[in-house]
Amino acid sequence: MNIYPNVLTPPSSNEDSPVYHNMDNNSMNFHAPDNYDALPVATFDILPQTPMKVDSSMMVDNPNNPSLHFVEQPTDRFRFRYKSEMAGTHGSLTGIKSDKSRKQTYPTVELRNFVGPVIIRCSIYQHNVKGEDFMPHAHRLIMKRGKEEHDDPHDLIVGPEDGWRATFHGMGIIHTAKKNIVSELMRKKKQLKMEYIARMEQRPRELTTAEKLEVSFFIGCISIF
Repeated sequence: MNIYPNVLTPPSSNEDSPVYHNMDNNSMNFHAPDNYDALPVATFDILPQTPMKVDSSMMVDNPNNPSLHFVEQPTDRFRFRYKSEMAGTHGSLTGIKSDKSRKQTYPTVELRNFVGPVIIRCSIYQHNVKGEDFMPHAHRLIMKRGKEEHDDPHDLIVGPEDGWRATFHGMGIIHTAKKNIVSELMRKKKQLKMEYIARMEQRPRELTTAEKLEVSFFIGCISIF
């Protein structure tokens, strides 16, 4: 499975020259420059409507369980861009089979062995080397909808009418400068916390002081609901 680099900043001597990261199609590791240590890449978890995660080993043993599959992998070569560079479509994250001389493809996933509508979410995460939890990435996964740009998470509703396939068009990874890393991670952690509370309590509300402290202590996938 090919996914994005999971490092906080590109290995650049200045903040004006994002770089390419390549990944071997037969490997789960990125080939970063010699002066840079890349973290292990993360994997995607499938989350049911309950807070409990699906046991991946059970999914393998029982092929009738719901499972998420890539129909079109993201490209294995992508350049981080700054917000000012996201004009037009040249910064879009395409599919690995895209060809400039033909129709472009985009990252596409398919949910199998499921009945009814479902939300498939695409986000950008980093791997937490101290545990099994995944933390939001400091970079921003932007999706263009008309003239507007939206930060992740990006939710698509799919069902039997479209074969439970979700295609993510117009996405791009925007580099977060070092000076903005903490504030960006705080923003994402707060958003996730508020969403979790709204789901558990069946209503949205602001975070309490204790919950805000919890978010600040713990700063440094595709999911299904």
